[in-house]
Amino acid sequence: MFAPRFQVAVCFLLSLLVLAGCKPQASMTPERFQELVDTPGDNAPMLSFITNGIPHWSNAIVSVTMTYASGEIVPTEFQVKSKTIGGKYIVYAVQLKDSNKEQHSILEADKMAGRFKVYFPKEDTLNSGDVIFDVKAKTYSSKITYSDGYMETTTGSYSDTENDSHTLVYQNGALVMTRDSTNRPISVSL
Repeated sequence: MFAPRFQVAVCFLLSLLVLAGCKPQASMTPERFQELVDTPGDNAPMLSFITNGIPHWSNAIVSVTMTYASGEIVPTEFQVKSKTIGGKYIVYAVQLKDSNKEQHSILEADKMAGRFKVYFPKEDTLNSGDVIFDVKAKTYSSKITYSDGYMETTTGSYSDTENDSHTLVYQNGALVMTRDSTNRPISVSL
């Protein structure tokens, strides 16, 4: 019953790891997105403005509580893994319990513009957004608008050990869900 709504929520949660607001971006095509997903991670040093205060964990546990306008509350938890590519891309992956397919999002760093861009698929569309961080306050906010009448606004804060966010989800102007998420890094046994 919750699978389509849950999958949309998880796609957006992947983007919450980097926080996005929706704007078109021509530099990333669906083909380039898939190429980066398929590329192994590397050890290239990340651009300095990524490593100067923006949270990035190669393995994290995400705890989510979705509260629907009907009062229904759906908690869930899942692991998110990531890899870095070429010093400017972070590729996030999550395997949902009710899906046999990994879902991905990609954070792209643009040193010249001093900004971040996030890309994530929703159905057959590659969506994108700008990432807005206040590294001094360790906070962020975003707004994302989809063509199907959905709009999400997010505020959050982060530390070296946790990333917390609160999202309001609207459909055609009506609040349909709130989503509270906490991401924490985890160690992986070798």
